[in-house]
Amino acid sequence: MEEFGFTFNSYDPCVATQMWKGNQQTIRFYVDDLMASHVDKRANDDLYKWLQKMYSGYGDVIRHRGKVHDYLSMDIDFREEGKVKFDMMKYVANMLKDFPMEFKADDMARTPASNDLFGQKPKKSAPLKKDQAEVFHTMVAKGLFLCK
Repeated sequence: MEEFGFTFNSYDPCVATQMWKGNQQTIRFYVDDLMASHVDKRANDDLYKWLQKMYSGYGDVIRHRGKVHDYLSMDIDFREEGKVKFDMMKYVANMLKDFPMEFKADDMARTPASNDLFGQKPKKSAPLKKDQAEVFHTMVAKGLFLCK
């Protein structure tokens, strides 16, 4: 990216910027997912051509345009002037769908901790079975990603 003129952000190495015809072009990336923005679409056209030249040998470089984007399981909506909205409701719905236990409408709690959480002696429980442990770890990782 530096070869193309970008400077990496010293606080977040997954963000880089460059000036293109007087306006800032920003890219954000995670592994092989990249999101670029600029007020002039030609800046992103130039970047796309460079990315195609550099990386098309690994597979097609796919681009999407418009006011609504799906990036890293986030719906990013730029339709309202001067605002951006982030939504991960589809991600949460998929987490619930993939969870092997079904939840009922009345399966709710105001807090995951009971009033006497620290007054009880810890109970010894059997380790989770391998398949249960895998589901548990997967869901915890997905929940951490969602929170982040």
